[in-house]
Amino acid sequence: MLLRRRPARCCCGAGLRRALATQPPQQRDGEAKGSGGVGSGAGAASAAEPEREPEASAGGLRSLLSALDPLTRRQLGVLAAGTGIVSLGFGMVVPVLPQFAAQWGEFGATGVGLVVAAPAVAKLALNRAAGRRADSHGRVPLMAAGAATSAVGNFACAAASSIGGVCGARLAVGAGSAAGGAATQAYLADVTAKFPQHRGAIMGTLGSIGMMSYGFGPAAGGLLAGQFGPSVSFGAVGVGSAICGLAYASLPETLPPRPAEGKGEGSAGAEAEERTFGQLLSGNPRLQALLVMDSAVYVGWAVWLAVVPLHAAAVWDATPATLGVMYSVMAIAGAIGAPLGGVLSDRFGREATVVTGGSLCAVSTLLLPYATSMVTFGAYLVIWDFAEGVLGAALSALAADVAEERERAQIFALRSQVESGIFLVAPVAVGLVADVFSLSTSLWLASATMGSGVVGFRMLSRNTSR
Repeated sequence: MLLRRRPARCCCGAGLRRALATQPPQQRDGEAKGSGGVGSGAGAASAAEPEREPEASAGGLRSLLSALDPLTRRQLGVLAAGTGIVSLGFGMVVPVLPQFAAQWGEFGATGVGLVVAAPAVAKLALNRAAGRRADSHGRVPLMAAGAATSAVGNFACAAASSIGGVCGARLAVGAGSAAGGAATQAYLADVTAKFPQHRGAIMGTLGSIGMMSYGFGPAAGGLLAGQFGPSVSFGAVGVGSAICGLAYASLPETLPPRPAEGKGEGSAGAEAEERTFGQLLSGNPRLQALLVMDSAVYVGWAVWLAVVPLHAAAVWDATPATLGVMYSVMAIAGAIGAPLGGVLSDRFGREATVVTGGSLCAVSTLLLPYATSMVTFGAYLVIWDFAEGVLGAALSALAADVAEERERAQIFALRSQVESGIFLVAPVAVGLVADVFSLSTSLWLASATMGSGVVGFRMLSRNTSR
């Protein structure tokens, strides 16, 4: 997952998994910057200066990280901790959603899809404005406010007494994700932009942190739900979001201050041009290819959230607790795949790594309906998550390659907008397919979508260089 892998998903996450996903996605990089450590104080310069990049390749990633100045180390540490907390929280909720939605009637897969899709409505409305704001007025205020809003939404979800209340609370979670998501991704790009030659490895390492944290989430969430009810899991996620908000508020700003009117050109951030999402896409085949593959991944996440738990229950009577353990094993596989995918994307190219990871995801999803036991079911899911770890790291690095400093947050907001649009429709759609036809049909549809995404990505990116 991307969080991140998944939207932290996520992203739903849309997700470290994206995330970083998730969300979950918040592990994307940017262009080369000055050597003094981005964000060395409020308003530190963030203009690209490739000629001042540190020569870190000879010593490898480990020596590179050991050479970081204290402030940069603290910035990356806070972002890594935030990624871990968000991923943990997302994982706690995943195995609980079907049981939580079922408390107020027989909604089936469609009802689960509605609960999963609710945050996408708020994100669709706010993504563009949030990205523009982060590019013109700074990253930190939106990061802190977004985490605080998500905390309120999760607390409200825990206290909800109806399916309508749950959906309303999930709208608040989506608003927080829109406010903080693009800003956090842009902040990470600002901080790590002076290491483009290690971009994939850094993104993969951060993705691995998110996935390892996510690995504990489903087991913890399932056990908490089994002992105390599903509301407790949402309350715990709210606490984690509040902690992230406080930590983000302590960070120095990386976007330079806006110059006084009439005094020179000013910074890239101060002159951020407001462009529509269509204008951002126009003439940028790499960004187009990235969004095609993102779209396929998000459909897979929707199936993963809305259909896979129900399919597991139908095949081998899975409970939230047993699903939690299985998802934790899957996350470990993803945590192994993410750093490998990052290194491979640095060495062999983003596009080749994306095609390989996406193809493995499509094949494992295709085989999932044929699983007749917990062992085979789990094996296919482990392959899926390992492949998604590889895929997610390469996509994160590619997103960083595509994003220019003066419109970073807007491009990340565009990715979030695509995620939100798909999560508004896909969870309900795959749930309807499962209800009308079968759970297996929904999984086959996801496999076909992933395969089509790989083909589309390859066609758009084949004439571009890494």
